[in-house]
Amino acid sequence: MSAVAFDIVVLLVFAIFGFYGWVTGFIPSLGAVCGAIIGIIIEYFTLQPVLDATENIQIRFVVGFIYGFVLVVLCAAGAEVVGLYIRNHAKIQETRGSRSAGAIVKVVLAAILTWVFFAPLAVQPDSSLGKTMHDSRVMSAITMLSPNAVQKIPEMLDDAARTASLQQMTDRSGGSAGAGIPDQSIVETSSLAKARRSVVKIVGQATGCHRDLEGTGFVYAPGLVATNAHVVAGARIIHVHTVEGIFTAQPVAFDALRDVAVLWVPAISSTKRLMLPALQPVRDNSVQAGQAMAIPGFPNNGPYRVTPARLQERFILQGPGIYGTTTVQRQAYALLANLMSGNSGGPLLDVQGHYAGMVFGVATDKKNVAYALSYREIEPVLQKGMRTRERVSTGRCVPLDAEVTTTMTPN
Repeated sequence: MSAVAFDIVVLLVFAIFGFYGWVTGFIPSLGAVCGAIIGIIIEYFTLQPVLDATENIQIRFVVGFIYGFVLVVLCAAGAEVVGLYIRNHAKIQETRGSRSAGAIVKVVLAAILTWVFFAPLAVQPDSSLGKTMHDSRVMSAITMLSPNAVQKIPEMLDDAARTASLQQMTDRSGGSAGAGIPDQSIVETSSLAKARRSVVKIVGQATGCHRDLEGTGFVYAPGLVATNAHVVAGARIIHVHTVEGIFTAQPVAFDALRDVAVLWVPAISSTKRLMLPALQPVRDNSVQAGQAMAIPGFPNNGPYRVTPARLQERFILQGPGIYGTTTVQRQAYALLANLMSGNSGGPLLDVQGHYAGMVFGVATDKKNVAYALSYREIEPVLQKGMRTRERVSTGRCVPLDAEVTTTMTPN
């Protein structure tokens, strides 16, 4: 269905709701709108726990979508029944003016329900229906009039659907060694506070698959930002959000097998005022199992946050690259950490603020287990990025929620 046809159908639905509002009158219609608003408020505060309680990432979006829509509809219907009771009990007579007001209010209700149902699809533009929502003038107008706070609801559903750009991994080896819980105090150290200037948010536009991408990256050399290849896969336009502003970036290295990419950001190297300090790598073999670590980034595409982590073990990861085809061996770390969409590509830092690797995936079969490529694994790609300024291709888009089965051998 085209966006124009969709808009016509929605306007016809608005007309039907308007007629229904004329019949029922002002008070029941007002009750329905108030109920819908209450339902949205409840959804805003309860949706994330519902999504978090759904362990199967493949159905999180569906569960959250149905939960939100049914909740709002039930609240609207219940409040309308209350409105009918009040009107009938008080023996309030509907006038032409009150019926007209009821029609207008019911159109508002139709707009609210349309937004609740279709807004989550508008931020999932990979499908033809999602693209229709994205191009719809009616949906654009409703979204523009919606409060900024409630617009976080479809964003939460979108994050649940894509679960970062973090790769989803299933371990066939039987599990990694246990380690203590993450040390919360590490996030308060001065070294990690200094590292803030070197960590950036990466936002890309993959026009070929109608998708917006986001993740984390870090400056490792003047003007050069490291991140995961799957964060920018398929992107034609890439920007980095820094403490000094937003700047255009171009890919100069892209390794789909290792899942590492390097971006060249001229603005943060050519202008002294905008120059960002580069993080330094750890010394060889200085990272040990049980060590307290930290992962700075932008979870759920939100504000900057440092997540504490505990290194469980180093291992050799055998599995496919970001496109799930060619099998490759990579040295990686298993971590105990609660990571979210948007953390991909972030640095794994020790207490001195030195990077030991790069976050790239989470476990689907274990709670709060994440994975990071070791410095030894990402270093060849970082070196390649330092030798060139020529733009390279970022390949094609990575399927959302692609699950990768891997074999992990202790190293």
